[in-house]
Amino acid sequence: MTPAAGRIAELARSRTFEALVAGSAIVDVLAQVDADLPETLGVEKGRMNLVGDEKGRQIYAAMRDTEEVAGGGAANTALALARLGARTAFVGKIADDPFGAVLTRDMRACGVFFETDPAPEDAAGVCTGRSLILVTPDSDRTMCTVLAASEQLGP
Repeated sequence: MTPAAGRIAELARSRTFEALVAGSAIVDVLAQVDADLPETLGVEKGRMNLVGDEKGRQIYAAMRDTEEVAGGGAANTALALARLGARTAFVGKIADDPFGAVLTRDMRACGVFFETDPAPEDAAGVCTGRSLILVTPDSDRTMCTVLAASEQLGP
């Protein structure tokens, strides 16, 4: 058991938390883009596209003026509960990289206990999961999600 897992188990036994949320640790990366960019990148406009890390890097390189915030269903649930005043913990796998730092910062800023041990940066190509959200002038959202380190979450 990792030190973080031991600490979470200890806190759970002491009923310190009202909610423990586990799931994919994803950073939402949003950018306003030209209407034709999703097609140019080879992704289906207006849909959620699961993409690999290489495709994710290509899409991210095409984005300008991004806004990066903690996201993903599980993380959003933990953040919402904390904002409502619940003592909340989140378990999700990140990498030791800039996106992992964004997720950690946003969780802790809202009072969510988040101590999952990160995967080392670039360990076997692992990075923090991210959803690259292309917002076109018609307000359509094209989501290109790279699960990455979140797929490594285990006991």
